[in-house]
Order: sequence, then structure tokens, then C-alpha cells
Amino acid sequence: MPKDERFLLLYLHPLRAMGGALAGAIEFLLLIGILKIAFSETGDSERLQSMGVPRIVARAMMVEARFWRRTGRWSGDRAGRLFAARRKDQGK
Repeated sequence: MPKDERFLLLYLHPLRAMGGALAGAIEFLLLIGILKIAFSETGDSERLQSMGVPRIVARAMMVEARFWRRTGRWSGDRAGRLFAARRKDQGK
């Protein structure tokens, strides 16, 4: 860049930072949307594939979502029983 035009970089630098932040926010929102589909009770890999996600990645996301749903239910059941037992003990 010619020496005389280098001052433009000082003025354009904030635009670069704002553009990067905007791109990051858009990617974050897309990720949240995809994860909502994957973790929904009726989530299917075909919906993800229609969004352009490769088949193997969509299926892997479905398997992972199924795993985390089951893990959450299992831990929630255990926690519920634990708290119920503590309430019984405190009531005595």
C-alpha cells in the first residue's frame, strides 16, 4: 500500500472489527438453529441435509443428540430420586 494512503487503514480498522463480530454472530445463530433441529424430539437428518449439512455429519449429529437426550433423562431421573429421598429424610 502506498505510504500516502496508509492513513485509510486507521479509519477502516473499526469496520473490520465490526464485520468480524457480525460474521461471528451470524455463524452463532446458524449453529443454534442447526442444534435446535438436531436436539428437537422430532429432529431428523433429512432436515439437516436439506440445509446443506453432509449426510454423515447429519447422522452423527442425530446420534450425538440422541445420546445427550438419554444422558439428560438418566441424570434427571437420578437427581429427582436423590432430592425426593432428601426431602423424606428432612421430613422425619
